[in-house]
Amino acid sequence: MKPDNIILSFPLEEGKIWGSDDSFPRDDSMYCWVLEEVGNKKLKIKGLKSKKLVKVFLISYGTLPDHIFIEYAEGIGIIRYEYGHHGTVSECNMKLAEFIKGK
Repeated sequence: MKPDNIILSFPLEEGKIWGSDDSFPRDDSMYCWVLEEVGNKKLKIKGLKSKKLVKVFLISYGTLPDHIFIEYAEGIGIIRYEYGHHGTVSECNMKLAEFIKGK
């Protein structure tokens, strides 16, 4: 594991920034992971029986040519991953469809 390939850094707190390249300092929130917001959601995922609200974290990584958005649900894991390229057309949007609890 190297600092430049860590996508989650616990504890997750709104406004937290990690994974920036110290050899390429910037004054904005580009080229690093940013915990954008924390909220509660009711999840509609096969295998989740609970109707209660789950804490969800929105994490982003933005560069000049592209962006990544990840939603992480407490106690479940990554529930959404979105990638978009701003130049040549390339995008990906994945959502967790089914959850099977480990033993």
